[in-house]
Amino acid sequence: MSSALNTKPVLLDASQLRNYGRIMTVLLLMMIAGYFTVSESIVITQGVKIILRFTATIGIVLLTIGLKHKGHVFALELRNLFPVLCYGAYLLLGWISMFWSTKPSYSGLQWAMDVQSLLFAILFMRTYALMSCLLYT
Repeated sequence: MSSALNTKPVLLDASQLRNYGRIMTVLLLMMIAGYFTVSESIVITQGVKIILRFTATIGIVLLTIGLKHKGHVFALELRNLFPVLCYGAYLLLGWISMFWSTKPSYSGLQWAMDVQSLLFAILFMRTYALMSCLLYT
């Protein structure tokens, strides 16, 4: 059994919670900035988008792992399955569309960005819910 499961959660004080909140804000702003075109060159735009989005996703993953190692449990309850099923169907259709696309590399990049955005959103909301619980306890 993991030693993290046997330990009590490390309590975070208000300044640590503010720091985590600031980090989450920066990560969210990076993710939003990744949706905008920054240059006329498609190569530069795609490069910047990939770097910003994956940096934000890696950052939220590391933040989530850090909080788990401190013993905090993530409890985000799924109350409505329909939007999840719709987004899953959307991703499936996007994956299938790569087979008849005129530019499969571009379609693949778009599909990967959609999957990455979903992962970021799920982890961000889980971390936000945990931070809200820690703030009000």
